[in-house]
Amino acid sequence: METGKRVDMYPLPEQAGFQLDPGTFVEFVRRRGSRTAVVCNPNNPDGGLLPRRAVLALLDALQDLELVVVDESFLEFADAEAEPSVAQEAVLRPNVIVLRSLGKNFGLHGVRFGYLVANPGLAKKVRAALPKWNLNSFAETVVFLLGRYRSAYGTSLRQVCRDRQEMQWHLSRLPGLTVYPSQGNFLCVRLPEGVDGAALRDQLLTAHGVLIRECGNKIGSSSRFLRLIVRPQHDVQRLLAGLEQVLYGGEPPAADPHGYEALRPVRYGSGTPAVDRLVHRA
Repeated sequence: METGKRVDMYPLPEQAGFQLDPGTFVEFVRRRGSRTAVVCNPNNPDGGLLPRRAVLALLDALQDLELVVVDESFLEFADAEAEPSVAQEAVLRPNVIVLRSLGKNFGLHGVRFGYLVANPGLAKKVRAALPKWNLNSFAETVVFLLGRYRSAYGTSLRQVCRDRQEMQWHLSRLPGLTVYPSQGNFLCVRLPEGVDGAALRDQLLTAHGVLIRECGNKIGSSSRFLRLIVRPQHDVQRLLAGLEQVLYGGEPPAADPHGYEALRPVRYGSGTPAVDRLVHRA
């Protein structure tokens, strides 16, 4: 849009759990006469995942377009398939680019490092359009350090998947709350009828030190929807306690017996690791 191009938004139906139907999407592209298509897999903010075979079928159906971009920024959090990526196929196709992000996967948002996978000819065109100094020395240093932590990173990904299942189970037990299936490191939640997400966000932050991301500013969404980052069990319990009190009038958590007077916020609205240490009374 910033370059003056027409951008057509394809809304995912809530009644279908925000799942993308490839056939309907292709019809939409044909009807609008689009020359470029972009698919996020897993999608954001709902976390829906298209199986690899469905993505490949979509690429086949759109092989006459000038460009098809598959954004796989959150794909390493997916556990529905052993090999869900289509990056290897992108190298063999003349019009496909796969995007990956180290900021999302490693929690290194400040480094601002991502990369694309494409066939050599297409990659060369993209490289020629990049700024001369598009990567700072700090990001380059961090990238070369990542290799030594591959084992710990794999362990962390598996733990996130377990935490996601447990968090989804706990949230789904709250009356009136709808939790959508996700393959990202976040969950999309629809609040009960009449609940405003912005007001809930403010109350949770003020009273419980928990910061959530309400989706009122996302196209096609409203503040009735939240995107909650997957967190360890003790953080989820803080979130649940806050939701129960604000939404259902439950009793607030008991006062801390060790004299702690404040909690640093636990962030649920981005991929940034939460700060959950207690601040002791000075």
